[in-house]
Amino acid sequence: MSETAAKPVRRRAGGLLLLPADWQDPKVILWLRRTHAWTGFWGAFLFFFLGVSGFLLNHRAILKIETGEMREVGTLETVLDAPLADPDAFADYVQDRFGIASGPLGGGAKREEAEVSFEGAPVRQAEKWTVRFRSPNARINAEYIPEAQLLTATRTDYSFGTFLKELHKGHGVNLFWVLFIDTAAGALVFMSLTGTLLWSRLHGPRLAALGLGGGAIVLFMIALFSTSITVAP
Repeated sequence: MSETAAKPVRRRAGGLLLLPADWQDPKVILWLRRTHAWTGFWGAFLFFFLGVSGFLLNHRAILKIETGEMREVGTLETVLDAPLADPDAFADYVQDRFGIASGPLGGGAKREEAEVSFEGAPVRQAEKWTVRFRSPNARINAEYIPEAQLLTATRTDYSFGTFLKELHKGHGVNLFWVLFIDTAAGALVFMSLTGTLLWSRLHGPRLAALGLGGGAIVLFMIALFSTSITVAP
């Protein structure tokens, strides 16, 4: 036999936790380690962002972190050249005019009609349509009075803390961001599964792995139910 011939790789007794015996092969182990590492590299930036923003949100009351600061940056009033057909056309017009990527909140524009009492007699106010848009860095509220073709729009910008909070919660984001975050969620799920398997091979017996995992689940349940509002008898 040649001295350079590869030596057979010995499998560790007991194999990997929860991995079928037929898969207890060095090539499978190598694939798990490589995909675990590359998946972590792909999601490293997102994991860091979600971790930092999640920590700030979780401790904003204790650390006095301001995440709700907003400032109004401008109001526009203009009379449109042509009337808008209906509230949906109004919502589309506002979205196109201000270049808003996400759709309106609440499913679309709302029609508002009201009567007020003036000198003891009911008076119908002019019909008004309203629509709201939100992105992670700002929000736009718009109103339109069909009888006057008058459009009023107000933009409010968020602070950097609010920007991080909105991104973390996925408020006002477009489909691309949703799919991008989905890849990070999938990477976390995959890394948790492969990490459990690799830990059982590299760091200790199955009993220790089950004890550590079971302890984490118990602490999770205690933390969850201790903060929940109980149902009154």
